[in-house]
Amino acid sequence: MASRVLDAKRVLDIGWWKVEVYSGTNFDIKLGTLYVQCEEAFFIGAWAPPGDYDIINLFCTALPDKAPPWAYKVNCPDIHYSLRYHAKVYLPLEGTYSFESWNDDGLRLYVDGQKLIDDWNFHGPTRNVVNVALAKGWHDIIVEYMEGGGNWVCLVGVTLPDGTKVKPLVPKAGIKFMVVP
Repeated sequence: MASRVLDAKRVLDIGWWKVEVYSGTNFDIKLGTLYVQCEEAFFIGAWAPPGDYDIINLFCTALPDKAPPWAYKVNCPDIHYSLRYHAKVYLPLEGTYSFESWNDDGLRLYVDGQKLIDDWNFHGPTRNVVNVALAKGWHDIIVEYMEGGGNWVCLVGVTLPDGTKVKPLVPKAGIKFMVVP
């Protein structure tokens, strides 16, 4: 991918996550910060993706014990690592949103500082769903993920109040991303 200069105040239709990469499963040693396009940010290993996820917008591999390719830019290990994703996300409707994660191993999801999903342990693929009432507008979203070894998956999606599914969470159906400095 060509290098791009990002303007932190500009809304990008393609969407970017700021991702902090750490060695260790609990943010032990920070290796660096990357900006990753939404379409490349979430990933799945040997597990079959849930049927309602758009696999065109996922990094997929059948190989266990591998970090996502972009994480190698800061020397991420293949196992025992953690990632912290951060973005400002525009949600186009007022009402109840259904956020979902599908993860192996741990994952936490925060919206506007409120922890909505707390599944921080070692396990096989697990689906978590939480409903939250949100106003139309910009929201601070943080996803924390950790991988302890073996197969891995890190997916986050949302269902809008009108029933539109955006899985994985990418700019679509009125959702926009703003770069976080």
